[in-house]
Amino acid sequence: MSRTTVAVIGAGLMGSGIAATFVSRGFEVRIYDVRREAMEKAKHIVSRVLELLSGTTTGDSGVGGGALRLAESMREAVAGADFVFESIVEDLEEKRRLFEKLGRLTHSEVVLASNTSVIKPEDLARGLEAADRLLVVHWMNPPFVIPLVEVAATRWTRSDVLSRTVELLRRIGKTVILAPDTPGLIVNRFNAALIREALKLYAEFGASPETVDLAWTRHLGITLAVSGVFGNMDFIGLDTVLAAARHMGVREEDREALSVISRLVEEGRLGVKSGQGFYSYDDADFISTYLERAKKIWGVMKCLEEQR
Repeated sequence: MSRTTVAVIGAGLMGSGIAATFVSRGFEVRIYDVRREAMEKAKHIVSRVLELLSGTTTGDSGVGGGALRLAESMREAVAGADFVFESIVEDLEEKRRLFEKLGRLTHSEVVLASNTSVIKPEDLARGLEAADRLLVVHWMNPPFVIPLVEVAATRWTRSDVLSRTVELLRRIGKTVILAPDTPGLIVNRFNAALIREALKLYAEFGASPETVDLAWTRHLGITLAVSGVFGNMDFIGLDTVLAAARHMGVREEDREALSVISRLVEEGRLGVKSGQGFYSYDDADFISTYLERAKKIWGVMKCLEEQR
């Protein structure tokens, strides 16, 4: 089986992190940036990351036999590559110009992936000759640590392009979620909502940054890490979630989304306490489920305290 080769276009912090991730897993990676100094810095970052991951001085060979090469041109970077990951500035037209060029420089089986975190995938691909092999692969920072990667295909993306990309990411140990074709995908839509509410609490209600952050580091970040958003609503009780929303005021644009909970409550699906909510809890009694979650929260808290 031939060795998979990866090209990374854009040698900033994210591009360097993506390159380091693949090198650490034994891949040959070529990185290119119009700024030579950025590539030199990327080489240093990758070396330091590999030291961190291996616990030893790695030199140029990397962990697991991988290798990083600084390309002299974009053509050189993508020559013979199986996957090209773009990580340049978050500008729609800049990215579209880049993918127009990549489409000409690569053959029809090369996967073209954008690391955009906010641009709607369809807007990126619309009208491009290589739209059928273009998709969004959004890595989290730092990419060599965070397991999650969001993948979003467009209506033009070939099914084999999507499946090959997911398979590659799973090979390097990533947890892949298929995100809808919407600006911000999943993670950054949450980020936008959190930032909006944090700033409102600070600017409109006088809550200090320290107070808001403590709400996350001492509660929300811990419980949501264990249960997720939907699981956490099930534990709160969907009837309680609904009542809280009504007391806090429902924005007009949120009414349709909130009606999902209203329907579940009307059906008697209240969450863990009724055995059914967004999830099913038929195989466990309420007290056992409650205590098992408490045990997991305790474990997360212990790990966090050890790192402080």
